[in-house]
Amino acid sequence: MKKLLLLLFLFPLFSSAQNTFEDSLLLALKHAPDDTTRCHILNILIESSYDEKKWPVFNDQMMEIAKKNFNSDLKSVYLRYYGSGVANRGYLAKLHGQTEEALKDYAEALKIFTGLNDPVGIAGALTNTGMVYFKQRKYDLAIEQFNKALAIQETAKDKKGLSSTCNDLAGLYVDIGNTELGFNYYFKSLQLAKETKDKKLLGQTYNNIGALYKNLGNVIEALNFYHLSLKLCQEIGDKYGLAGCANNIGQIYKAQSDYVMALEYFNMALKLCEESKDKEGEHHCLTSIGAVYRIKGDVSKALEFYFKAMAVAEKINDQMGVAMALNNMGVAYDYQKDPDNAISCFKKALAIREKIMDKEGQAYSLNSLASVLISREKYGEAETYAARSLVLAKELGYPDIIMHAAGNLSVIYKKQNKLKDALTMYELKIQMRDSLSNEQTKKASFKSQLKYEYEKKTAADSVKNAETQKVKDALIAAQTSKLKQEKTQRYALDGGLLIVIGFLIFIFNRFRVTRKQKKIIETQKQLTDEAFEKLHQKNQEVMDSIFYARKIQRALITPELYIERSLKRLKN
Repeated sequence: MKKLLLLLFLFPLFSSAQNTFEDSLLLALKHAPDDTTRCHILNILIESSYDEKKWPVFNDQMMEIAKKNFNSDLKSVYLRYYGSGVANRGYLAKLHGQTEEALKDYAEALKIFTGLNDPVGIAGALTNTGMVYFKQRKYDLAIEQFNKALAIQETAKDKKGLSSTCNDLAGLYVDIGNTELGFNYYFKSLQLAKETKDKKLLGQTYNNIGALYKNLGNVIEALNFYHLSLKLCQEIGDKYGLAGCANNIGQIYKAQSDYVMALEYFNMALKLCEESKDKEGEHHCLTSIGAVYRIKGDVSKALEFYFKAMAVAEKINDQMGVAMALNNMGVAYDYQKDPDNAISCFKKALAIREKIMDKEGQAYSLNSLASVLISREKYGEAETYAARSLVLAKELGYPDIIMHAAGNLSVIYKKQNKLKDALTMYELKIQMRDSLSNEQTKKASFKSQLKYEYEKKTAADSVKNAETQKVKDALIAAQTSKLKQEKTQRYALDGGLLIVIGFLIFIFNRFRVTRKQKKIIETQKQLTDEAFEKLHQKNQEVMDSIFYARKIQRALITPELYIERSLKRLKN
């Protein structure tokens, strides 16, 4: 609870730092000397903003400025900005579930960057297209796009692009059950993100690796990676990343039967998703909250959240989300002793998951069907579903699913009087259960929470410093020539002032000396004439230097008339 309250307390500070950065960029935009600089600043505003009400407006402005300069000498520069704007528009469409519109925009962006022979832009468009196919569960097409992008990025030595594409490809392989390749690509992405100091991608990768460790039953490692992700996401004010971290940490607490803390994190994640218009994240949060209420026995409340989750998934055409909601509804109906509705929901969910090749989802639906059929004493049919679930779970290496499948098979074999098989499955169930929930894991959760609370006490200063540096970088990029000119002028002015001060000291010293020697000068005219001649020569040299400094810096110096009068006094 303390951790959650601290997290919520720090949000205004992060928001304030982000607003300061944005205000500085907007000020720089207002005084930008040309359209190229305006596009550059707008591009930074787009990349740094997480507010869906703001960045699309900046994106439209950038595209409009770029488009009106297509006939200028810098056409290629403006085409790049326009292509980036089209890709950003595609991302917004994908975020809202408008996959066909997203594909059109990404195709247009690809055409623009291909015409410019821009490898970074081409690879980015290919990766974005791959992500749309990934969301549509068209895995072969997605892998094809990702591999094309990787080849281009490796040739261009685009480490930042490589890191992002590796992350996306890792998620795809995890989704289809190839956890080994998933780990390989995640850690490759992690290394590249560290090298490029891409904090946003680094935070996402930490979170993704944590989720994979959690699915594999390694809760300690999962907590470590969630902790790293949470810290980075807060530093940069990434609401999308924070929501994902909060939801995943809530899952850890749910697994530990700490439902109060689980709900706190799930509700916080839901609020963040709603603020950032992240519909996919909103669906996951609603599902998680519903699951907690179901476990607590409030089935009506659980169904309420499941129906909300399905409505969101249908709105963005998320078939995986629809299947998840249906499966959860089936579990709730089974809890209400309504087996017919439960079986109907499970079979609908299974059909969708088979169609989109979601192995993890299939394993859950198969096991759910086995459970409800056991309650109806249909052991033969239940065995078929449970056995299929166990095979898929072992392929994935997910102990949570293995535990439930083994538990169902243990009950089935016992009823069928296959006692040896029943004992084997029971032992497997206990083994998986212990790997998911043990004293070491609980201690790790507590230790991780204390570590997090301690480190977050200094988070506000870190964020402020990071955002200050961002502002400096952005302003330098927009006003480099102006700063260089001011620096040169400042050095020249300092030099001119030193010359003036030196001259004044010289005049003052000479004045003191001449007063003391006034009587001697009157009686020794010849010596005075010689001294005058030497003094005149020195003064002439100094005056030449002063005139030169004044030409450069326009510095105010002592007039010649004053010097002449002083010399006349010496002469008299």
